[in-house]
Amino acid sequence: MGERTRNLEWRQRGREYAPSDVYEQTLAATTDTCVITHPIVRVDSTAGAVTTFTLPNGEPGQVLIIISDHGNDVDVVPTLSLTFSAIALDDIGDQATLFYVNDTVGWIILGLIGQANAVLYTAA
Repeated sequence: MGERTRNLEWRQRGREYAPSDVYEQTLAATTDTCVITHPIVRVDSTAGAVTTFTLPNGEPGQVLIIISDHGNDVDVVPTLSLTFSAIALDDIGDQATLFYVNDTVGWIILGLIGQANAVLYTAA
């Protein structure tokens, strides 16, 4: 009987979710640097003007998801990346998933969702 009770308790705990502030943060359009302390960053671009965020260097192996919560233009410019110079998130729900390789390569794009697009570097 004891084993059955533990199994039910374990299954119930599997349905519990962490509060959103543990893994997600919202940045206001007035911020100029993207804070990367949480794996998901929502950008509140209700100000109406194009907002440009500087994306600082991360930690090797870090994954970052940036989501536009409003339809105003948001440009994300990395401090270090060998593959792209900027990402434009122009519509509600546009999303960029990024991976920080190391302090030599910097950020790389794992995926873009919606109308998000990147300005890629081209070989000279």
